[in-house]
Amino acid sequence: MQIANKGKLLTKLGATAALALGLGLAFQPAAGATTTPASSGASISAAAISAAPSTGLSDNTTITISATGLQPGSVYHLGQCAAVRPDAFACNAATNVDVTASATGTITKTLTVRSSFTGSAADGSTWPINTATTPTVIAVFNNAFDGGTTPLSF
Repeated sequence: MQIANKGKLLTKLGATAALALGLGLAFQPAAGATTTPASSGASISAAAISAAPSTGLSDNTTITISATGLQPGSVYHLGQCAAVRPDAFACNAATNVDVTASATGTITKTLTVRSSFTGSAADGSTWPINTATTPTVIAVFNNAFDGGTTPLSF
């Protein structure tokens, strides 16, 4: 039982690292702006990510994430993340989920967002995130770093 739980934890931490790394490699976000993915060479339309609700949020609010323009059949990591340095993002490993894009390149999934959490960065460092002082986004990325983000407001 303990080995199975360690395996699940390692899988979740790996997905969190991939999500944070995807943000760091693919984006140079502008404050409060929705960003689009860096080109991966794939012939897909630009990903469009949305969250509802995305404003007036409070701790433990369940939101619905919708994404289009994704690679059909690809597994995407979804999570709440924050920029912790100009070149690094940290994501909430406790609430990240993996979802496979449909045959038409879409995803719809619910996620519970937090007003404060410990974010995990791709380099393994952890960061205290408080949405009162640090803006967060919903990030949607696959292992090839295709995807995008949409801002959240608490």
